[in-house]
Amino acid sequence: MKNFYALCLLLLPICLFGQINIKDIPTTSANKPTVHWLTLKDFVENTEQSSITLQANIASTTRVNTKIYVNDKAISNADITLKKVKRNNYFLEAEIDLEKGKNEIELRVTNNAGTIREHPRTVNYIKSEPPTFKWKTPKKETTNADNQQFDFELKIASAKEITYYDVHLNGQKVERKKETSIKKEKHAKIITGTVKLTKYVNILTAKATNANGLGEAEIRKVIWKKYIENGYTKKKNDKEWDKEDKEEKKEIPPSLTPLPIVTIITPRDFTTTDNPNIEINYAVTDIGNNLDEIEVWQNESLIEQNTKGFKKIKRGGEQSQRFSQKINLSKGKNVIKVIADTNNQESSEAEISIYYKPQKTTYYALIIAVQDYTDPTIKDLDFPLKDASKLQGILTRKYLFEKRNVKLLNNPSSDEIKLAFINLKKKLTTNDNLLIFYSGHGGFDKDIDLGYWYPSDTDLENELELIENSTIQNYIAGMKAKHCLLISDACFSGSILKDDRSIDDTRNIDAKDKCTKYMEAESRCAMTSGYLEEVPDNSKFFEQLYHYLEINEESCLLASELFARLQIIVSNKTDAKPQYGEIKKTGHNGGQFVFKKR
Repeated sequence: MKNFYALCLLLLPICLFGQINIKDIPTTSANKPTVHWLTLKDFVENTEQSSITLQANIASTTRVNTKIYVNDKAISNADITLKKVKRNNYFLEAEIDLEKGKNEIELRVTNNAGTIREHPRTVNYIKSEPPTFKWKTPKKETTNADNQQFDFELKIASAKEITYYDVHLNGQKVERKKETSIKKEKHAKIITGTVKLTKYVNILTAKATNANGLGEAEIRKVIWKKYIENGYTKKKNDKEWDKEDKEEKKEIPPSLTPLPIVTIITPRDFTTTDNPNIEINYAVTDIGNNLDEIEVWQNESLIEQNTKGFKKIKRGGEQSQRFSQKINLSKGKNVIKVIADTNNQESSEAEISIYYKPQKTTYYALIIAVQDYTDPTIKDLDFPLKDASKLQGILTRKYLFEKRNVKLLNNPSSDEIKLAFINLKKKLTTNDNLLIFYSGHGGFDKDIDLGYWYPSDTDLENELELIENSTIQNYIAGMKAKHCLLISDACFSGSILKDDRSIDDTRNIDAKDKCTKYMEAESRCAMTSGYLEEVPDNSKFFEQLYHYLEINEESCLLASELFARLQIIVSNKTDAKPQYGEIKKTGHNGGQFVFKKR
């Protein structure tokens, strides 16, 4: 009887609801994925960039698939990077090309529990243009003027702040009488002024720049009615003109050849910079086709003379030739002039003032010491924490490292190391120097030719939490610091270097000159305790590194000099082969890190 009741209970759901579909039973093995947006956090964003980077963290207990749609069109999977960064966590990155106007971006993530469709993000691509112009007076391309004094009026419109603008008459800058900003239109201006016309054809031009480049107004030709393009017309009963005819002996040219127009596009006038090396960009419009040479002057010294490569511009055309010139600034005020000389020994010019104010160089250090490991298969070390503390002490005691700018990480996890790099990236400027020191285990995968650091939470069995050389390179390449020196006291550490590891010979260079010469250009170098071999825990490399930093008496010690001194001792006392050279793919430009004494 009991069995009968049990059978009835089992069949009751089927009787009431029909056949049970296994698919209707919700799975409990996994939850739907969740997404945390790292970029595009706002639902509506505006940008002037033609492409954006989408980044997101995805939490899922099982493997995920992703799709990204832009205006309902799926982007290629080849443009999407999906990487598992830790257990149940993925990092998504995608480069998305935008169309002008509205772009709806939708992210769909699927695991075996189902698909989530993230609320679309709207990105408005606003493509800004250089300034635009509208002549109010004169309106026509060619205008006849009754009087020699001629009033002009010009509207300049720009979506961004106008950094430079000017009006020229026959290549000469015009004094502006009045300028009025239009409140209804952001960055728009009405420019008015009066010019004194000359004989024959007068050419009015205007230029303006903003962050998107140079804009040029259409050319306007103004003819004083007493003169016409093809010659001279007398007015009846005009004795004054008859008298002038006799004085000039009727030697009147058929047209007036305008001078070239010079415009300095960037940087803007009265710029203050802390960068000693700048590049000026300028344009020359040669309507008269009589440009002979261009000269660039700095504080009354000629630094560039260009006499070749000019393109002929059709008369009446609006084309400008663009040029650039690199300049090493002097401390204080620098007056930069660009002069365009003509075949007729006439010239026109543009001038700007740039103030170079060097900033104080700040020395930062990130010291990473990993001695104890959570993975029992990784042998703990005995000396990294002690070595790191000694290095921190000598840097802050003898060299220009302030304690507040030296970060010491003892037994950090992978996330702690990455966060330290990210914080430095936000903090560093182009005047700063960065020293990175790592002491701990290192590894090397011969199959993919890739080296690693082992943070304290490394899981060797699953190859988790390793910090790859490529990751370190990317962090260093992204630093704004003028000089970055990586000192790595770990096994297989030399794999981060370029194959060419030549060292500059500095023996015959004066100490002061060394400081100046090698600190001007950027550097991204590394000094390692070995190449592709294991190195001992009780490090002779660090012992000699510390020793030479301690006994150094030079005001400026180059990184290459420090390495040259310790290399001989370490190579003689151990089987290790210390290395020094440029870090791969990080933007090294020939400079060197300099240890400066207090």
